[in-house]
Amino acid sequence: DDPGTKRVLTDTSTTSSPQPSTPSTATTIPPTTIPVSGPPSYLWPFDNAVMYNTPIALANAFARDFIGMPDPHLGTYRAGDNTSGEIDVLPYETGGPKTMLTVRQDTNGWHVVDARTDNLELDTPGHDDRISSPVHLTGRSIAYEGTVRIAVLRYGTTMRCVQPTDSCGSDHGVLANTFFTGHGSEKSPFATDVAFNQSSTKYGLVVLFTESARDGTIAEATVRLVRFS
Repeated sequence: DDPGTKRVLTDTSTTSSPQPSTPSTATTIPPTTIPVSGPPSYLWPFDNAVMYNTPIALANAFARDFIGMPDPHLGTYRAGDNTSGEIDVLPYETGGPKTMLTVRQDTNGWHVVDARTDNLELDTPGHDDRISSPVHLTGRSIAYEGTVRIAVLRYGTTMRCVQPTDSCGSDHGVLANTFFTGHGSEKSPFATDVAFNQSSTKYGLVVLFTESARDGTIAEATVRLVRFS
């Protein structure tokens, strides 16, 4: 590809709910740190040279290429206005926990501005908050056997780098990869401190997620954009 040309990605799927997604064509975005030229405004895509021209194509790529779901299924796109809306991501054709994406369109196509699951509510840190190690996390959670996984990433790093089968090399941008034990029977408040390694960039992501008891892949995720102090 010409590095000065945007790659426009589309998906011809209908918006029936839920729908199987087609393999993302954004496979040239590797699961490693991508250089960021300025303050990020979005969770995905990291690289503005990639343009998604439908919310379906965007959600499919985010689920596969950022979260690492091998076969995500998408709900119906729900428009909020002419340039933004919401779409749900499910890990299986049969359902599973729901990750809701808030998406927005601008001159560079569609972007993910927020990703969250009702099972993992993160109150602090907030969007674009400055954090230092250890970062104090608060919110409410419910998970199988109470286990909630936490990752702190350099901005530009995907969750595929957190998985045991990652191909991200020695400098994979995962600053923390840990867990806490909350509640498994009802959603309850949590508060926990997470130490993380120093970052070479100013921006990062805090991700709460759970893993599937079926195959160990990520089943749902809440993602927060942060700044490092």
